[in-house]
Amino acid sequence: MKVAKDMMMSDDSINTVLIVGGYRNGDFIDYKNPRVSFMYNLGAGGGALILKKNLGKNELLESAIMSDGSFARDVGVRYGGTVNPINRENVDYAYKSLDVFDVEGMKQRLNEKSTPNFLKVIRDSLKRVDIHRRI
Repeated sequence: MKVAKDMMMSDDSINTVLIVGGYRNGDFIDYKNPRVSFMYNLGAGGGALILKKNLGKNELLESAIMSDGSFARDVGVRYGGTVNPINRENVDYAYKSLDVFDVEGMKQRLNEKSTPNFLKVIRDSLKRVDIHRRI
């Protein structure tokens, strides 16, 4: 939404943007693997929305984006990346190879890392908006 809003604000010829997204993480999960139990509730999902310039309702006031690679080595696919490309020998394992490599480390760090990041994005968005002028 941020990119779409920025595009519309900087280019007078863009008045409408369609945003579409989806994922299918469940396809990578082996439900016999207890290390990925936190992902059991994931399913295929998708959504779409249309942003229109100067519509006068449902206004996108602000947004913030951040990326944190703290868990890049904790969760991943065992096969299909550059380290272990899919080949004839591992193709049967590759399909459901999403795994947690450091279960205890991830459990210990997930909340202490995620909650402050969520709050930072919320606070950064709110700082960009003078909410008192909007009420």
